[in-house]
Amino acid sequence: MRVFHCDGYAVPLPPGHRFPMPKYRLLRERLLGDGTLREVDFTASQPVDFDALLLVHDRAYVEAVAGGGLSEAEVRRLGFPWSEELVLRSRASVAGTVAVAFGLLVERFDINLLVGWAFAIAASSFCPLLVLGIWWRGLTATGAGAGIAVGGGLASAAILVTMIAHPGPGWAEALLGQPAAWSVPVAFLTMVVVSRLTVRRLPTEVGAKMVAMHTPETLGLGRNYRD
Repeated sequence: MRVFHCDGYAVPLPPGHRFPMPKYRLLRERLLGDGTLREVDFTASQPVDFDALLLVHDRAYVEAVAGGGLSEAEVRRLGFPWSEELVLRSRASVAGTVAVAFGLLVERFDINLLVGWAFAIAASSFCPLLVLGIWWRGLTATGAGAGIAVGGGLASAAILVTMIAHPGPGWAEALLGQPAAWSVPVAFLTMVVVSRLTVRRLPTEVGAKMVAMHTPETLGLGRNYRD
């Protein structure tokens, strides 16, 4: 069992405050003392980055919390007096909660399957980019970006559906559980179609660059292009 804790960040409270802040540390010590858990089972949560918080919170609010700019009413809603320790503990608590949530999602899946999913996402995004970028002079930056977004996005979405919805045996399980079989061709197709539609954005020197890339150096044909 993996247990995340953040009791190392002690929040200073005024005398007589009714919240028992030491209870988290005492609970961890109790679990260690009676042998329920071992020291290796605990992981100290590290404060989550502010950039991650901005994905779900308004920038002005995050900056107010981090810098102590909350109004009196907002501080009362928190229930604790503002302090830098409170900010650190809250960020660490968020990181631990997110880690536990993701851990519960992948706990029942074999490591081999998880590695396969990682390769499926990579194959659905970077594989078409590498193949077309090296061998097709018609690939545009817009087409490459669109293919990466579509292929990687579809593969990621299929994997998330598999992890959350647990589709039963059948075509749904096969297609969602192994998305590379169809997301890779979709990514290739997206790159080609979007590149065709944005062909005017193709750099004029792309042909010369392709010659320099694929011509053997011993022939000397690509020397002028490389220079």
